[in-house]
Amino acid sequence: MKKYLALCLAAIAMFCPMQALAATGNMKVQLPKDVAEVVTCTKVGNMVNGIFVLEDGYEESQVNLNELKTARELEEAADILMKYERSGNIFPLDEEGNVLIQDLEEGVYLIHGYGET
Repeated sequence: MKKYLALCLAAIAMFCPMQALAATGNMKVQLPKDVAEVVTCTKVGNMVNGIFVLEDGYEESQVNLNELKTARELEEAADILMKYERSGNIFPLDEEGNVLIQDLEEGVYLIHGYGET
């Protein structure tokens, strides 16, 4: 039976490059070995003129990415955005439950894991 897991802190990752001139960046996800086998990563928002704007297809969710301040608000937003999620990129976790997602453009990403129970 497949088990679905929403990652609380990484469920919606507001990703900004570490260097002002960087066009892309990396995100490391680490989970306990028995929690998930793969994670999906879907871009749900962009930075436009200093504010986060939802990608096409996510506007109907009415999530305001700029008002999220607490972990609970992030988790609730992730739950809502997952209902609108298009197919994302799938990344397998290594034996220790780690994955490095590379070359991400600046934006907001929905990340969640799937695993066997």
